Amino acid sequence: MRFPTCIVTCSFLVFVGCAPEQITQRFSYTNFLEIYSTRSLTLSPFFAEGKLTVETPSFAHTGSFTVYLKRPDTLFLLIQGPFGLKIGSGLFTPTSFMFYNSIQNQLITGAPTIENLSRIFHIPLTFNDLLDMFVGGSLFTDDRRPPDDVSFEPELTILTYSDAHGIRKYWIDNSTHQLHRVQIYNSTNSLLLEQTYKNFHDVQSTKVPYSIQVVNVPNNQRIALSYSTVSTQNHWSKSFQVTYPENAERIRW
Repeated sequence: MRFPTCIVTCSFLVFVGCAPEQITQRFSYTNFLEIYSTRSLTLSPFFAEGKLTVETPSFAHTGSFTVYLKRPDTLFLLIQGPFGLKIGSGLFTPTSFMFYNSIQNQLITGAPTIENLSRIFHIPLTFNDLLDMFVGGSLFTDDRRPPDDVSFEPELTILTYSDAHGIRKYWIDNSTHQLHRVQIYNSTNSLLLEQTYKNFHDVQSTKVPYSIQVVNVPNNQRIALSYSTVSTQNHWSKSFQVTYPENAERIRW
């Protein structure tokens, strides 16, 4: 299952040239492409801190997080609980990742495949999609092509993509061309996942959502990020390392 979280391909550029007139009157593909092709360069490096909320049928957790990304090859994530207790940390690159789960005292390493990233984040993501998710989302990797359907809601354009795996829908603001919502359906048209992006702030001449939510519908799981600090300065620190005790269980995926 290849979709993916965060550069629009040449195949999608063809879409710009053949867009029906009634669509382009309400939604500018040119502006949309420009925003999402330049944002990846503008928001790199990207540093953010904020509040993390995780809710599942068995537990609820609220803590803090720090994320640092620098395209094309670095993502560091630190998750902390009450009183600064480290819950997990991870360093991800296009070829490998290292993630330490301090609750279970497990050090997990492997390649950042969609399957492996899904086991960590519970979302089908490529590495680039993961980068995109933290800065406001984008079309999933396999959806950077002409859509299979276009529809409208007040102030929004909805792009729909279909294949043997299911359906993906993207809600895009007509005036700002920001992505507001993404839904993923399976092949039987059951909703699997929903991402929402809200509370946009201007950062380096582009807009960044300060509120990001991901809901895994079948498992009734919700992850919400609320940024308190966002910067595009180079905040890389020696503390951005995955540290773990010698007795941590090593797991290779």
